[in-house]
Amino acid sequence: MDSTSGTTLIPDDDILEGGQHPITYFRYVFAQEELRTYAGIVASDVGYDEFRALSSSELVELTRAADASGLSRDDLGRFRRMDLALEVTAEDGDIRYVAVEIAFYAEQRGIDRAIANAQLLERFTNRPAYAAIAVGRDYRNLPEAALAGHYPVRIETTSGARVYLHQLNERNIERAMAERRYERRLYAD
Repeated sequence: MDSTSGTTLIPDDDILEGGQHPITYFRYVFAQEELRTYAGIVASDVGYDEFRALSSSELVELTRAADASGLSRDDLGRFRRMDLALEVTAEDGDIRYVAVEIAFYAEQRGIDRAIANAQLLERFTNRPAYAAIAVGRDYRNLPEAALAGHYPVRIETTSGARVYLHQLNERNIERAMAERRYERRLYAD
């Protein structure tokens, strides 16, 4: 705080709003939008051509219709707010599910959320379910198969669980950052 004017000084870099860095927040929101818009590409990246994205209301309905005993409110809340849930059809006609979580750098927390959500999808639907993470364009450890465009790609996990990988395109983050720079130039003091 500036002691002479009583106003809060804002650093030249981004402003922290509600404890979140706005570019990180924008990046996450745009990544969610990208996942939902290009759900067919995500389904293809995990090896399926036929898919349907589940809505949040369908996820809520799954938790109400199935046995949710023993699950905490946090577990149910996380499940209902997963980044993307896909119902996919295998070549043999069987229905399966994929729980996709955004984990820009393949963070363990994101992998754990995807695995937990896949386990709950399996529990609530009595069908096989798989975990997938969506990594950012700046993820440095992208497997050679993904770099060459050979999907599906699975990553190794400490638990040995099957986790598929999808790389985000993230065109929208550049637009968000450009708009932010423009606003700064236009409205700077």
